[in-house]
Amino acid sequence: MSTRQLLGRNSYILASGLVLMVAGYFVARLGTWEAWLAWIVAVVALYGGFLALRPGAGTKLGEPELEQLIGSGRPVLLELFSNY
Repeated sequence: MSTRQLLGRNSYILASGLVLMVAGYFVARLGTWEAWLAWIVAVVALYGGFLALRPGAGTKLGEPELEQLIGSGRPVLLELFSNY
C-alpha cells in the first residue's frame, strides 16, 4: 500500500486528529472550563461525523442466490462495491 492510499483511506481520522490537537493546544493555553467544554463538543461532533459517514454493513449474496437472481429471466442490476 502506498503512502497516498494510506492517507486517502484514513484522511478523515487524520484531519480530525489534527484539528483536535490544534484545538487542544489553545484549550491548554486558556485553561478555562468553557474552552474544555468546547473541545469536548468538538470531539463528540467529529466522532458523530465519523459514525455518520462510514459505510454500513453490505449485503452479501451467496453464489446460489446470485445465480437464482440472474437466471430468473428478468433484467438484473448487479452492483459491486468495495470500501477500499
